[in-house]
Amino acid sequence: MHVLIIPGWQQTVDSWSAVVTEIEQLGHTAVVIEYTMPKRDDVEDIIEIANTHINQKCVVVGHSIGGRAAVQMGSQPLHHIVGFVLMSTPSLPFTGLWQRVYKFYRFFSGPIRLLIPDFIEHKIGALWQRLTRRSPEKRHYNTITKSDQESLLLVQKLPVKLLWGSNDSVVKPEIGEAMAEKILHADFVSVIGGTDKLYQEEPELVAHVILDFAAANS
Repeated sequence: MHVLIIPGWQQTVDSWSAVVTEIEQLGHTAVVIEYTMPKRDDVEDIIEIANTHINQKCVVVGHSIGGRAAVQMGSQPLHHIVGFVLMSTPSLPFTGLWQRVYKFYRFFSGPIRLLIPDFIEHKIGALWQRLTRRSPEKRHYNTITKSDQESLLLVQKLPVKLLWGSNDSVVKPEIGEAMAEKILHADFVSVIGGTDKLYQEEPELVAHVILDFAAANS
């Protein structure tokens, strides 16, 4: 089975080298795509690059921003892809009570936001980020991940494995659990003690989860 890995925010091919090595030692192939950060919240350029590598049966692994790209890919007509493994993927803004509050806010603020031009909305957002003294890199990440992908989760047709570290402080495991409830064919797995860098902390485990998932759905 071929494995296509879409890395996350500020990651490189080398970040996933241990996972790739383990996959190859088990007799399979793996490729980590390279891309520059997308502008604002557009991940179409990442998907376009990923699609150039999909010319055989494969599993797509997406981490962080790469996971958002994978979610979007899963809502489109697909060939060769047998399923997705998502890790530390911010595809829901909140869970539980905060998700309901967020939906309430989105519903009532919608008409107001329609009257505000995009460039003004982004300037207001950028000003708020500066006032809260967040780093430029963190502001960029927040901008890319701010759009809600909940509607895309509901139309996923292929099997999905959600793999999270129990101590992931970037995208809480509760987000992964909530995603699993919305995706038709989804399975959530939490690794005790793992963080958002599970691919570096437990590369052998990550490789085995990916390949076991591939074998079950090939």
